[in-house]
Amino acid sequence: MKRFLRCSFIWALVVASACASLIAFGNTAWSSEVEQDELAAGEYCTVYNEADPTQVVFVTGRFVSVGDEYQTADDQLFEVIRLEGQDKAYARFVRQVGIEDLRTDFLDILDSLLANKVPGGKPVTVGLYHTHSDESYTPTDGTSSIRGDGGIYKVGNALAASLKQAGVNVIHSQAKHDPHDVSAYQRSRRTAQELLQKSTAVLDVHRDAVPKEQYDGTVNGQKLARVQLVVGRQNPNMATNKQFAQEIKAVTDKQQPGLIKGIFFANSGYNQDLSPRNLLVEVGTDKHNRADAEKGASLFAKSYASYLTASTAGSVAGQQRESKVGSRTAYWLVGAVVVGGAIFLLISTGSWRELSSKLRTFGTKEFSDLTGSERPRGK
Repeated sequence: MKRFLRCSFIWALVVASACASLIAFGNTAWSSEVEQDELAAGEYCTVYNEADPTQVVFVTGRFVSVGDEYQTADDQLFEVIRLEGQDKAYARFVRQVGIEDLRTDFLDILDSLLANKVPGGKPVTVGLYHTHSDESYTPTDGTSSIRGDGGIYKVGNALAASLKQAGVNVIHSQAKHDPHDVSAYQRSRRTAQELLQKSTAVLDVHRDAVPKEQYDGTVNGQKLARVQLVVGRQNPNMATNKQFAQEIKAVTDKQQPGLIKGIFFANSGYNQDLSPRNLLVEVGTDKHNRADAEKGASLFAKSYASYLTASTAGSVAGQQRESKVGSRTAYWLVGAVVVGGAIFLLISTGSWRELSSKLRTFGTKEFSDLTGSERPRGK
């Protein structure tokens, strides 16, 4: 019986190791994928409402895939169901996203923010970087692309200044990741990793390349370029990235109504597998005056900072989200080991009746034999 138990234990370890290897392999695959990036300069995709083809759901300079989702400014969730080439797609309405979809503890955070009772928390540090180093604003910069020194860095500076004013520490990476091609996200991955070692959260700051009116807005009386959040669907953190983005939008909607034009859940990764608090933010388009983009970035920074601060720099809310992801993985591993072990025991014993008998006696005689401690016998 000792040998049988030792074999069972070894087998369980093998199963656990195999499961861990599969998870590690999956993470590696996510991190090394070639990102599906943007359409060629001057091209964009318009996504229409399937039920009303005259209604434009959103317009993007990124590739659109079937299964992509979009949460509009008024929180209608659509799913892309059909493509017509690269420049046209159709989406169906899924549901209205409501405040009830968010976590209960987040609602407490939101109430605190609205009441201007922001609790103190750990110091917050945000890392900023730019995967597309060349992105620029034509009316101000003279061109939409300046390799290695795009106007997007100045928008990042405005974002950083507003974050600092709100009491947030900022690390604004000046790393270059040119050229602007499908491998840019692979090159910026190291930058994101380095920032995450020192930061609570990171933002990859971009601008879009669509008609200007798609991002035009007036917020609190200011004309500016609006903001769009982008979440990659192809990463194991997608659920928590999505939740994080939706919570930031909910806070911003209350404080700066109309600033966030929507959230695009796109068929890519954007290095967001590295952290649940890694988001991509697009500020205006290449057709905007850069000053309008800087206004949008500055207002967004205020709400972004207040959310991170209220949630104690993510040390409570963020870690709870991450622990849920980790717990699910752990439960899956334990479940695999238990099921595999049960199958092994069943095969070894030959029948359910024999297996049941072995399990009943395990806590008495067999366990004593295994530990070398026998129960005293009566004289």
